[in-house]
Amino acid sequence: MPYTVDIGAVPYNEDCAQLGQTQNFDTINQMEVRLYRAAIIAVHGVPPEGVTLRSKANRHDFGTYRELVAEITDAAQDDPVATEYINKVEDGVPSWLSAGFAPPIQYGSDGTADLGGRTFDEIVRGAMMTTRARDDGSFFPKNNETLHGNLRAGFPELVPDCLKDSISGCETAEQTTDASAPCVLTVLTAIAGVIDMSNPDHPTFADSAADCLDELLRHEADIRALIARAEGYRTSCKSAPASQPQEG
Repeated sequence: MPYTVDIGAVPYNEDCAQLGQTQNFDTINQMEVRLYRAAIIAVHGVPPEGVTLRSKANRHDFGTYRELVAEITDAAQDDPVATEYINKVEDGVPSWLSAGFAPPIQYGSDGTADLGGRTFDEIVRGAMMTTRARDDGSFFPKNNETLHGNLRAGFPELVPDCLKDSISGCETAEQTTDASAPCVLTVLTAIAGVIDMSNPDHPTFADSAADCLDELLRHEADIRALIARAEGYRTSCKSAPASQPQEG
């Protein structure tokens, strides 16, 4: 009998659509699971033979919600490669950024969920561009090499034209920064929230430094990933030749 492991609908430190609360829940929930599958592939690679990453529907009093599961066949349960993969993906990934994705969906307190008009294909291509090699062929941070290679292997049909003949890309740093803007907003909002928690005059004031630190540490992975990405941009800018003034 096949063995199934529940992985969840999104990275375990991220917000997700709420059944009975989020508008267009079915559409958003299905997109979350598709993107989470792509994120798992980015981090852990394409599933080996005998393992499948798929969406699983779960019934609830308020309706049906879907989560990503990893399923291993009877025959593959004796295969060390397949079982190792199952063991790795069971814990999921902590954040979208850790898989090379900017947070793809913005959730509002009023139940809205905004994809920014982007499709699944566009979001995955954006992750490929974000994790691509620099002009000298190196990757920064280093794990971008793994993320990028796994995304190309898992979704060869989505590789942008400018990446098909090389591991570097044609997108500018400004465009990549724009793609990361939702993530920057999320992190800055979280930091502002911690500042509010430290303000005795704010309604969210927490009379505990430990509570403030815990809230900040909850976003540590995203903050460090953004710092690493910014450092990569700065390094690229330092190594890029200066533009020549145009003659009038």
